[in-house]
Amino acid sequence: MLKRHAISLLSPPLLAASLASFALACTNNVPPPSLPNRPPPPVVWPVTPPPPPEPPVPATTPPAPPPELAGAPLAEPLPPLTRSFTDVALPGVRGALTAISGRSEKDLWLLSNEGTEKWGRYESGAVYQYDGKRVKALGHPCDGANWWDLVAGKDTVVATGYRAWSRGVYPFFRATLSANGKWRCDYHDLGFASGLTRGGGGRVWQLGCGSECRFDVAGGEAIAFPSVHRGSAAREPGAPPPYSALAMTGAADGWLVHEGEDGRDWLFRFNGVAWTALAPLAEDTTATDVWGDAEGNAWIPVREADKEDAPATALLRWDGRVLAHVAVPPSFQVGVVRGTGPRDVWLFGPDRRMYQWDGATLRQGKAAFDVNDAWAAPDGDLWLVGAQEASDDKPPQPRAAHTGPLPEVRK
Repeated sequence: MLKRHAISLLSPPLLAASLASFALACTNNVPPPSLPNRPPPPVVWPVTPPPPPEPPVPATTPPAPPPELAGAPLAEPLPPLTRSFTDVALPGVRGALTAISGRSEKDLWLLSNEGTEKWGRYESGAVYQYDGKRVKALGHPCDGANWWDLVAGKDTVVATGYRAWSRGVYPFFRATLSANGKWRCDYHDLGFASGLTRGGGGRVWQLGCGSECRFDVAGGEAIAFPSVHRGSAAREPGAPPPYSALAMTGAADGWLVHEGEDGRDWLFRFNGVAWTALAPLAEDTTATDVWGDAEGNAWIPVREADKEDAPATALLRWDGRVLAHVAVPPSFQVGVVRGTGPRDVWLFGPDRRMYQWDGATLRQGKAAFDVNDAWAAPDGDLWLVGAQEASDDKPPQPRAAHTGPLPEVRK
């Protein structure tokens, strides 16, 4: 009503002009004058007090204790060995025997330290095959390397050594015997700083550590390795490798002594998929070897960690529940452990030391020569290789001996 009255007060000419301006504004879509910009009102978020600090989580397990101590040292002399050894003649073999492996008692592989001079360098290592009657020489695996270990699997033979030269590559080196009887030498392989090669279950198992560690079957893919490990690149200069001993009894069972999270060496067991940490060794100790039987027992000779070339002076045994010291005599010194079963475990050391565990008692004997390696055949026949001490007019002579098969496993 008010608006109508206000418009009616305008004169006709003025009213017409106003209507024309309004029509023009609508036609040209001229926006109406805008209001001045004003900041939006501030957003006020609700204040949530911080959560109270969580209480410290208690340790789920206490630090693992060291191996259980043994009783008093055993008094010597210990009971005698239950098995005797027979010497084996190996015509044509030269140099001290450093390694033995095999597929059966009629398919044995031997490695000697026989050497030759090549291009101004001395290279050692000669391979032989023994069928129970005759010896076949297979020569030096590959030029430019010194060979010290040999492992035979069902379908392959692997020699392990160090390059005589290692410019731009790691020194640890392996060579594989091909089906045509020739050695496969991959000089482009960067190799590893250190490693171990072991046989078990018809396979050849290979462990090597360089900038990182790798564990595999010869000719196969990499296999799971303990997550707690550091390659050589992550370790201080001069530090030993993160492992010290390896034994594989098959594709789904193996033993490894390896550095754990706490810096101590631990005993690990392989189940075919992953490694499980079982128990730690005592602080500042490490293993010289490890061997496990089919019933889940493991035997570990141990020495002081800072004495790299010293023999083990103590013996540990994992019985499936705990890792404990085994009572030994004061003169106990060993480096190698092998066995045919839980009641026939053998240990060998310097000065022809030889010990046997018969399942209840530790026994002692004297080898006929210095034992460097041992191998147990499927029938329980235990083979030893080494050397006779050098004399004034003769270099070390190769020596081998065996026990014969065990009656309970004789075929």
